[in-house]
Amino acid sequence: ETPNLTVRDGAEIRVSAVGTGAAGNLNILANLVRLDDRGTLRAETRAGDRGNINLQARDSLQILRNSNITANAFGTATGGNVFINAATLAALQNGDISANAQQALAAE
Repeated sequence: ETPNLTVRDGAEIRVSAVGTGAAGNLNILANLVRLDDRGTLRAETRAGDRGNINLQARDSLQILRNSNITANAFGTATGGNVFINAATLAALQNGDISANAQQALAAE
């Protein structure tokens, strides 16, 4: 939690688990979130239901100049989701948001 979060110049904020354990979730609460010049928010998991990105930008989320928000779930993991709540969202100059799942499991 912070008033303003800037990730830029190839920097990355990441949660991940490459072994058998579940990753954590990346939770961000800020007035302004700005990703600039290859800035990245990333979550990856290989097990469980975590590895999610929960982002709340009260004022603005800006994804600029080849920056991205990415969540990946590999194998049978059911996480890898991106949840965004922002008053304004701007993705410019190849700014990207993606959520990928290698294998989906049906809910029972």
